[in-house]
Amino acid sequence: MKNKTTRFVAMTLVSLLATSGLQASQETKQQRLKVMHTYAGALHMVQDGFLYNSRTKVLNGAKTLHDTAKDVLNHDMESHLPKNQAYTHKFARKITERILVHADGITDATKRANPLEAMDEFNYVIKQCTSCHLRIRSW
Repeated sequence: MKNKTTRFVAMTLVSLLATSGLQASQETKQQRLKVMHTYAGALHMVQDGFLYNSRTKVLNGAKTLHDTAKDVLNHDMESHLPKNQAYTHKFARKITERILVHADGITDATKRANPLEAMDEFNYVIKQCTSCHLRIRSW
């Protein structure tokens, strides 16, 4: 009787750990998707600002890009990225740092009333996003 009870308790614990691990994995995936949606919304806002001559939209989108990149840099990227790709987290960190720099570039150029430079900075952000997605496809 004691062996059956011990096995039952052990199996229950393993099941609970597996379930909590799966839940944590799902939460990480949801968090990652939320960040990507935030980036996409910010890019859309900047683009709308350019298309409709709205400095406010450009600045708000650039601020969202900046704030999101800052937040991403404060998290442990390695735990969110595929384990089978060497140095993926370092690449993602470098890309995020570049997004931060170019988001600030959009803001600076817009404040100086230089829309062509702001658009160039926007294109650099898009290139960073595309580069990361091409390298890390399993997101």
